[in-house]
Amino acid sequence: MTATFEDEFAAWLAGLGEAGQGRRLVRRGSREILVSKLEPDVLARVQQTMLGLTDLLSPEAVRERYAAIAAREPGILRVTAWRLAIRELLAGADLSPAARNEAEAGTDSVAALLDTVLWSAPVANLPFTLAEGERQAYEDARERMGGDAPIFTRYYGDFAGLPVMNHCPGAPIARKLLAEGWALCTG
Repeated sequence: MTATFEDEFAAWLAGLGEAGQGRRLVRRGSREILVSKLEPDVLARVQQTMLGLTDLLSPEAVRERYAAIAAREPGILRVTAWRLAIRELLAGADLSPAARNEAEAGTDSVAALLDTVLWSAPVANLPFTLAEGERQAYEDARERMGGDAPIFTRYYGDFAGLPVMNHCPGAPIARKLLAEGWALCTG
């Protein structure tokens, strides 16, 4: 009996140890093999959830909630206030617990990236001068969110002559949130 591509690939993934656990083959293309640990409907569900929250998470709504948080919590970091503003808005939305968790996990990832590029840790309601290095780090992150090696992509190695990759299903939403969070946290 000859092993199928799927069987050989599953064995290869298992050989990766923890990195390959829970991953499944999504697509074998001519340029890459795509894997995921998420169920097939997660991307559509996350995108549908976020599209439904467009008004709720508008830059104006987030800015208003951010200002309220900054006013009641003196000394709070700008990125923390931004993340909490989104969490508070999500808490008021008509979402299932799973949808809320998915949305919060995505915004937490964007907040972590904002924290990384705003290493001076600016405090809300205090004067802030953006360092040139922080601006460059943000521009670099934005560039790396697209192109050949997006920032939300993981490379596992090569199998059958093709790179094995895992792409974050929420990357388009993350790019939008990053731009909006950056504008608020640096403004």
